[in-house]
Amino acid sequence: MKVTVLGSGTSSGVPVPTCRCEVCQSQDPKDRRLRASILVSQGDTRILIDCGPDFRYQALRAGIDKISAVFLTHIHFDHSAGLDDLRIYSYETPLPFYAEPRVARVLLEKYDYVFTKPYPGAPHIQLNTLLPAGESVLNPLELPETDYGFTIDRPLSATTGIAPAVDIPEPAEVRSHVVLPLYKVTVGSGADALEVLPIRLLHGQLPILGFRIGPLAYLTDCTYIPDSEWPKLEGVHTLILDALRWEPHRTHFSVSQALEVVARLKPQQTFFTHMSHNIGFHAEAEKRLPEGVHLAYDTLSFDI
Repeated sequence: MKVTVLGSGTSSGVPVPTCRCEVCQSQDPKDRRLRASILVSQGDTRILIDCGPDFRYQALRAGIDKISAVFLTHIHFDHSAGLDDLRIYSYETPLPFYAEPRVARVLLEKYDYVFTKPYPGAPHIQLNTLLPAGESVLNPLELPETDYGFTIDRPLSATTGIAPAVDIPEPAEVRSHVVLPLYKVTVGSGADALEVLPIRLLHGQLPILGFRIGPLAYLTDCTYIPDSEWPKLEGVHTLILDALRWEPHRTHFSVSQALEVVARLKPQQTFFTHMSHNIGFHAEAEKRLPEGVHLAYDTLSFDI
């Protein structure tokens, strides 16, 4: 299994616009951080976790030519605003998209041109509700009353007065929202299959999801891991974990809090992500971390 860090920065990214601190002016590529996201690959199966506003550039930089499925940790736009850039990955085959109900609701509202009033060229996304095991639907979705179809006003030709032919595809059921209590999701098949297990986290007061994929756990944007979720993380080999900065923060782990999680789980290797410019220079911050713990950086890629 291969893991590629597409972005390791917080919501503002690094450098921060208007900031003139030494870190934001650093020429070290490891100090330049796009919004947090990873790609997990096994054979022909490729899973994208989060798709923020930097996704198009991240995809070009990483050479991503296929995506098998997308999982969202939460709706904050630094993790979800790249949805429209997925259109190129869904022209031939609908792209499965997994999110919990509160997130799916916002997607349906904010991206109506994709789901409820689709138009030609919009991403073909199959939106699935994802629920951690044992949970009931939180804030159940009230699906909009719609036939999931669309119409196009065909402009008349300026010279002939005849409406030009326009290829209007039939509304596809992939435009609708599939409401299913999916506790685990298997993406791919055979030796390339990857099983994705959702992990409940708290991001301040907001319930969000982390994910475990085999030996990997990806836990970003968190301040608390409920007691029920620790058993799901036992035996994890590689941990990618939120560590915004050295100082405490209301909605993210600080470095010291993240290290408490590392001490409890004892993974073989840990990479901190979702870091702000307050983390300092990559090269200097690395020296302050214990053995086996590192700062992630954009384009970092490794096999497990």
